[in-house]
Parts: sequence; structure tokens; C-alpha cells
Amino acid sequence: MLRTHRRQLLTFAASLVALFLPACGGGDGEETVIIVTLQNVTPNSSATLNGGELVIVRGTNFDRANVINVLFGGRNVNSFDVLDNERIEVRTPRAPGNLPNTVGVEVFSERAVTAILQNAYTYTAPDLPPVPTTIFPTTFTATGAETFTIQGTNLGPVSGTVNVIFVGAGTVVADVNASATIISGRAPITNMPPAGNVTVTVDKGTTTGDVPTSVSYSYGAPAILGAKGQAADGASRPVNLGSGSAVLCTAGENTVWGDADDEVLIVRGPPAATIVPVRRAGGTPVGYLDPVNSVPAVLDANTICVYSLGSDGTAPDATDRIVQITAAQTTPVVTDHAGAFLNPAPLGAIGPNRVATMVAGTNTTLGDADDRIWLIEFSGTTLNINSKLMVGAADLTGGRGNLSIPYSPDGSAVFVLTGGTNTTFRDNDDVFRRITMPGLQTIVGVLPAPFGRPIAISASLAAVPAAGPNGLFGDTNDELCAIQIGATMITIGHTLPTPLSVGPLVPFAKIGDGIVIPLTGVDGTPNTFSDEFAVYTDPVAGTVQRLSRAGIPLFAPLGNGELIVFERGGDVTPDTNDDAVTHIDAAAQNATSFATAPIWDHAFAPHTDQTRAFAIDAGANGFGDGDEALLIYQAASLGQFVESLALVMAQPGTPATGLEPFVPIGPGWGLIQSPGLDGTYGGADDQLLLVRY
Repeated sequence: MLRTHRRQLLTFAASLVALFLPACGGGDGEETVIIVTLQNVTPNSSATLNGGELVIVRGTNFDRANVINVLFGGRNVNSFDVLDNERIEVRTPRAPGNLPNTVGVEVFSERAVTAILQNAYTYTAPDLPPVPTTIFPTTFTATGAETFTIQGTNLGPVSGTVNVIFVGAGTVVADVNASATIISGRAPITNMPPAGNVTVTVDKGTTTGDVPTSVSYSYGAPAILGAKGQAADGASRPVNLGSGSAVLCTAGENTVWGDADDEVLIVRGPPAATIVPVRRAGGTPVGYLDPVNSVPAVLDANTICVYSLGSDGTAPDATDRIVQITAAQTTPVVTDHAGAFLNPAPLGAIGPNRVATMVAGTNTTLGDADDRIWLIEFSGTTLNINSKLMVGAADLTGGRGNLSIPYSPDGSAVFVLTGGTNTTFRDNDDVFRRITMPGLQTIVGVLPAPFGRPIAISASLAAVPAAGPNGLFGDTNDELCAIQIGATMITIGHTLPTPLSVGPLVPFAKIGDGIVIPLTGVDGTPNTFSDEFAVYTDPVAGTVQRLSRAGIPLFAPLGNGELIVFERGGDVTPDTNDDAVTHIDAAAQNATSFATAPIWDHAFAPHTDQTRAFAIDAGANGFGDGDEALLIYQAASLGQFVESLALVMAQPGTPATGLEPFVPIGPGWGLIQSPGLDGTYGGADDQLLLVRY
């Protein structure tokens, strides 16, 4: 007999009757209470939230006259029919809340006894195909790893994950939001950028859906930009403005440095790569630049400072200038500031709108005890010299190698290294200063024989490898000096496990909150099989990890606690076809040689933007034959660590001889310097190669 949900109206009345019926279970007209039990529901799940499916509820004592109603998750069933004492056929109601969930089943009887079976039936959402509608962005770098978002409907499990296929480039796992309408992830890292447009597919495992708009991986032959009269280093090395642009200096049209036509160039790009020459009022170039020391100091994305030799083209003298350039405008604005007897070295940017530099002092002679530091702040086009503190003994080394270039880790304090009373650097009386900004409180400490400028780990901690008590580099007395800066300056020396590897090609660097130092190993000879790294994760305590690597001429920090190392390979000989690239996870003490870079020239240092490292590969036959390439290596923080495609730089009319390191400028692009057809920097055919990666 078919009973509809209208029988529920009898439930309350039946319950009242049951309260007054005897429960003796015998004769004399007394009625027995029937105990209903529930065992299972078949099938026990639904592929829709709409209900209306026939299922069988199994149990005992389903007397036709006894069952009043059946509920799924508190909802009345659409209909039910008691087939026999052990089966009820039910047409299910809509899922409670119209959401996927598991519900209990209740059977009401006329004897006022309700049977309940918990978690008996599951409503599942229908497996509808994903319907992606948009993706952003639609252009990715050749190496991938940018964050993307896809919008649409039914994209995957709520707050779960789904596969996203970039056809021909790779598959990544992306997160689905709480409403299953937006997924986000990182584009796959590619070994070979796919050609043309790329289809993006959302894959739920059983169903898929394509994004209507295709994407592309942009890489092509390098764009050629003319930049006459470059130097191989120093002032002509591109400097990142932090706004997707770069700035560099050249010798100008006549390719002669130190005269009126010297140029400051702003490179903007891509997609439309252009060079904007900086001009004074009247259309004249900045002029009077130094090929080594006029390295642009970037104070912010809008302000650049350049050291100028002044109108006589010599330094240091009374005509020296600091040239301020406001770069963000369509036509950059040039302002000259007097800077008599400046140190011929790059200016040091120490924060937004602040720069510092060493000057010769009252005797106009650099490198002696009365040298001073200028702390300069720009207010619009006005220059304010906040202090001319006497610090003594500026380094006379030109260019980036100058140890006395002031620097700051965060803009709150300025660090500077001077030569001490004997005016000689890298010996036991070198002086390290911290000058707070803007209070100008100075803390001074003697730093015994530092190998280079200390690395500022924070505003109150610096570290540097040093020669140790005997002042000799490369022996068993070499140290790591941790410099704690509070009310006083405290230097803590830790003897290095093996001698310091000294030389112009072996840097030391900040890694995480520590410092990494290359060592010669137990044989005391650099670039041999015993080479190793000392990774000081806590410079103050001297906590060190030792990582053995053979033949280490160059390395660069990468990602969080990672290193990219360019090695000499199994023969420990430079510029041979077994030269290798190694990725090191310093925290895990794990080193993996994952790629070879045949005959990469050790004179070309790797650059890094912290997520990728870049180097120039000379190709199988060395430099100058047209197969040079840009090598790109990914950080593990991007999701995986692989060698990217080697982007070949050579093309008709673009010789690859003498390529300088790649300098990353903006997201997915950077610059390589080329000396042009004659293979020599400083001529009229010098070039910049703008590379998309």
C-alpha cells in the first residue's frame, strides 16, 4: 500500500495513543509495542543533490500499519512504500541545504518508537565538467612560474585542488576556492618554451574543460639596442631601476669618456623596448662621466644619482658634481649639485632619496686621516648635506671594488669601512663604522684584516671573512668575523674550518640570515678536489655546515637558503666541456649536479634575482663562434628546480664575442652587453641585447 508523506500528520496522535496503551505483550486485548530496527540503505549514495531517486531501506518490523513516515537528513521523503517487514522503498528528498553531505535516516512508527540510522546516506555533487571562462595573465615568461588565476564554474572540489594542463609546457596543481569558481597556481616551469599559442585545460580527473583564451610563452631572438661607447665594467653595467627599467652610462657619440657628450641612458622595456637619453635643459647630454666610477646610484624608482667629473673632466677637484636625475617622467629632469673633491668611486644609495659618499676632506687628498663621509638627502631637486663626518682613510680602488662605498641594509643605518691609522686596507687596524639615520649616532670598531666589505645581515649584525690574528689570508688562522652592533661594536672571531679561498673570482655572500664562504679545503689550495663551502647559519654562535664541492670558482645565492654553483667539473680545469652547474640546498646539506654548461667562461660571473640565476655559456667551441647562450636556473621555491632552456643569443648581425653577464631588470626580461662586430668595448658598434625569458 502506497503511503505518502501526509501520514506524518498522524505521528503526533499516534504518539499520544501509544502513551496510554498497555505494553504487557500478551492477551486480554493488550497491544504489543513493536520495536523497529534499521540496518542499511541500498544504494547508500546519490550522484545528485536533487533527490527523487529510489532506494531501499532495510531493517525489521516494517509492519504496513506501523510505519508512518521516513526522513532523510530531517527532510520528508517524496514518497515511500512498505514492501514487506524488512524493506521500505523510498523516493529520496532533495539534499539538506542543497550541499553535498552524509545524512541519517529515520523511520517513524505508530507505536511512537523512532528508529534512527546515522550516516546512512550520502549526497554527492554531480560530476559536471569544469567550465573555465578566463585566465590571467595570458602571457608567461619562457621559464614560467608566474602566478595565474582561472575563473569559471564547476572548476573542481570546493577548497580542494585540481590539475591545470598547459599543453606542451607541463601540468601543475592549483587550488580551488570555497565556491569552486576560481583556481590559482603557478605556471609550469619549462625546459623548452612551446611555440605559438598554448591551450590551458582544467582537469578534474574524470572530466576536463578548456579555457576559451589561449596563452603564450614569450621568447624570441634578442632585441638589439644600440649603446655606443660602453666600458666592459663600471659605469656602463646596466643597473635595475626597480620599475621595469634600467639605467647605464656610456661615452656618448664620440666614444670618449670624460667630456661633454657622455650619456646617461634609461632603458625601458618590454613590450616596446626603448632607450631614453637623459638630457639637460637645451638638449645636451649629462656629460663628464667616469667610465669606472659613474655607476648610477638608484635611490628609488624615480630618482638616480651619478658622480660627475665636473667641467674639467678630472677628479677629485673643485668642479666635481653629483648629478640628480628624476627618471619617471617622459622627459627626465637633470639637476647638478656641487660636490667638490669627491671620492672617484660609485655613490652609495642608502635609502629612498638618500645617498652617501666619501670626500677628500680639508686637505683635498683622498686616502688619508681627514677623509670624510657625506650623508646626503634629496628633497625634490634640493640637496641637503646632513653631515660631513670625519672618518679617515678612504679606499682609492676604483669602481665597485672600492671598500669604502657606504651602504645600508634597511635605510636606518649606514655602514662604511676605512683603512685605519695606517690608511692601508685589509690589515689589523681597519675601522668599521655604523652611523644611524637620521640621528647620526656613530659606533666605531676595529675590524682585523677583513677580506672585503662586511655583509649587513641586519641593522645590528654584519659578518665578513678575515685573515685572522696574523693578518695573512689563506692559512689556518683565517676567521669569520661576526660584528654585533648595539651600544658598542663587538667583533666575534670564529676560526674557519679550512683556509679561506682568496681571489677575485670567489665571492662570499649572505644566505638567509647567515653567510656562505668558499674554502680551499684541507689541501689549502683553491680550485681543487678538496674545495668546500662553510655555511654559517648563525654567525654570532659560529654554527657552521660544511659542504664539499670540487673546483668552485663562482657561486650566487638563490631562493631561500639555496646556492647556484658554477664548478670546473671532474677535471677541475676551467673552460672545458665538463664544467658543471650545481644546486645546493644549504639547510638540507644536499648538493645536486643537475646540468653541464660546456665551456662556460669563468670570467663571466652569474647574476641572480633570488628566484633564478643566469650565466653566459660560451657554447661547445668557446666564445666568438655564434652559439653562445643564456643559461637560466630556477630556484626550488618556484616549485621545482630545473635547468631552463639555453636561450641562444647569436643571430645575424649580433656577434656574441665578449658577452657580458645577463642583468635581470624586470619580470621576465633583462640585458646583455655586447661589444659589437669588432669584439671590443668602447666603439660605435657596441650593443645591448634585450632578452625575454
